[in-house]
Amino acid sequence: KLDSKLDSKKDSKLDSKLDSKLDSTLDSTFDSKLDSKLDSKLDSKLDS
Repeated sequence: KLDSKLDSKKDSKLDSKLDSKLDSTLDSTFDSKLDSKLDSKLDSKLDS
């Protein structure tokens, strides 16, 4: 019983760390994509 409790605690901690890492990388790539799109739109408007 103790063992399985410990294991599941470890697992869930690891999982959540992994998840949050994944989430944040996804977020940042998304953000930078959005940013660059916006930037280029703005630039082209300014240029014309």
